[in-house]
Amino acid sequence: MLDPLSHRHATELSVKRLRRFAVSMVGDQDAADRVVLGVMNSHRHLLVSGISHAAQLLGLLEAVYKDLHGGRRKSQNLSLLNPLRSELVDTFVKFQSLDYTKKAIISLLLIEELSSEKISQITEIPFPQVDIYISQGLQFLSEGENRKLVSG
Repeated sequence: MLDPLSHRHATELSVKRLRRFAVSMVGDQDAADRVVLGVMNSHRHLLVSGISHAAQLLGLLEAVYKDLHGGRRKSQNLSLLNPLRSELVDTFVKFQSLDYTKKAIISLLLIEELSSEKISQITEIPFPQVDIYISQGLQFLSEGENRKLVSG
């Protein structure tokens, strides 16, 4: 069990990760913050000091995943990026065009650095299917210029 100060620090790190995950999914910090705040309020039981940091984070990531999935929110700000048209922007636009599940899985893998097993636990998608989605998502994101995407 963590002392109160260590628990507070671990919770703050969880909030940062939740915000980062939510932003990667919706592309808008304000919308992401509203989701994270709502999840934190509705899942206070996960914030008690008796729960391990790892369990807390997984539970909160799962709640954010389900909240965003249930709301079917579309990514924001894509049209603002069109004038820039760099390889990084193209990759971001392609990432945002992935279906919700693949986008969440790729975000949890690459940004949050979670294992396939933990991603399976959060998304409630069988482990073998998570690996297939990872492979498909990474293949799509790594495809060259011959597959242009129009947005905005």
